[in-house]
Amino acid sequence: MEYTLKIVAKARRELFAAQHWYEEQQFSLGDRFMKAFFDRTEIIKSTPLRFPLKNERREAKIKYFPYLIIFRVKRKSNIIYISSVFHTSRHPDKKYK
Repeated sequence: MEYTLKIVAKARRELFAAQHWYEEQQFSLGDRFMKAFFDRTEIIKSTPLRFPLKNERREAKIKYFPYLIIFRVKRKSNIIYISSVFHTSRHPDKKYK
């Protein structure tokens, strides 16, 4: 069963800020970051429960980039809420805020 994906406003801001930063570093690197993000979200949508549960949320690493996708699974409604696109160099306590 595939889930519907919802990206909350905070996560959307983090995602686009990361894309912008990578694009400033190197041409098309921002596009590669977005592709890696959306590739990972496709896996999350098809098998969300395979990712580790931490503090009532799950985490999936974005391949090749130092970011985690933090999300919640609402099984009754088949919706996944992405609450954060979290850079792994930040303090771990800020993951769930």
